[in-house]
Amino acid sequence: MILKGIVVVFLILSFVDVVIPAVQEFPSVISKKYLEVEGTVTEWNYSDEAKSEIRVIGITDNKTNKEIFVTVYSKGIHKGENLKVKYLPHSKYGKIEENK
Repeated sequence: MILKGIVVVFLILSFVDVVIPAVQEFPSVISKKYLEVEGTVTEWNYSDEAKSEIRVIGITDNKTNKEIFVTVYSKGIHKGENLKVKYLPHSKYGKIEENK
């Protein structure tokens, strides 16, 4: 009984965290309207730098000076690198467009 409760809570949290943002992305994907951030990396995942993997990074936007966190698939990224990333507004999944 407790296990069923845990599973139900997990499924609800997964739905809220994954499915709802994914559905909200449909208009952006269909119209190809992505958000863009260009700036300096402030937070990074440096595990296994030689391997391409999913990494969450923080970038301080050059225009707004706000820190934006996005999830990208890449090899090692380091603090201080200057990146340009296009990303989806709700899920914050993105692609590195430029590494300066």
